[in-house]
Amino acid sequence: MNDFTIIGAGFAGNTVAERLTSAGHQVLVIDQRPHIGGNAYDEPDAHGVLVHRYGPHIFHTDPSQLSAVVTARIPVRTNRDDRYFNDQFQIMRVSRFPWNSEFPPVWIHATESAVKQHLSYVAAKTGDPDEAFRLINDTLSADVVGKLMRIFQGRQPILVSAHAIEGTGVNAIPEVLADVLSQQSGWRVDGGIVQTNIVAHTGANGFSRLARQARFDGPVVAGGEYVLVDDFVGQGGTLANMRAHIFERRWNGDRRYRPDGKTLFRV
Repeated sequence: MNDFTIIGAGFAGNTVAERLTSAGHQVLVIDQRPHIGGNAYDEPDAHGVLVHRYGPHIFHTDPSQLSAVVTARIPVRTNRDDRYFNDQFQIMRVSRFPWNSEFPPVWIHATESAVKQHLSYVAAKTGDPDEAFRLINDTLSADVVGKLMRIFQGRQPILVSAHAIEGTGVNAIPEVLADVLSQQSGWRVDGGIVQTNIVAHTGANGFSRLARQARFDGPVVAGGEYVLVDDFVGQGGTLANMRAHIFERRWNGDRRYRPDGKTLFRV
């Protein structure tokens, strides 16, 4: 026989239930959701990253008595807990560098709908290079290729692609796009810079993209100029992180250059 029945397992319901059971009462808590915590509920996603299903919630309080009650029963993580931050959110520790006014625009070959509705898109996105070539061959813009050739006239930039691992395979589109651009321009394709983690950005919302940022590794050519290639540009985080990797590798290896976006590469 329950002494009390509480409807709702959110902050208020859980607090009342805890106080009553601490006083020796039998309590039943009922909630329409299959978990406790209400809107503050969090859980690991498919990649092991702890996320707030209903948006982030932060506990603020000054009274020491209330804080002691909460921390005695819940493993509260504070922003001063560097070890937890480093272990659980290392993926977020990425560098960014400012985009200077001379940085060229992003050139789009085709609309997102035109690419995604192409018959070869799904197979190309999951790693089929032949289908990726068909997709690129049908959507490549001669006008954009011409602009690239004009801005780099007389120079030999390096094409580097963000060939990420998707949930269904290695995305073949960026690498094939870089190969096709190389065939038309004569420019070299980089084979050393790689994305080292799985971020699953395809179809993800903005919060997930910030929580799971792309990280890169690989050698950088001293004195080289780079053209970054990807299949889609959403918030631009993947390309910004690849650019930062190039800057950092050059900066760490050659102290004569500054990572300010002016004395390094046009990336």
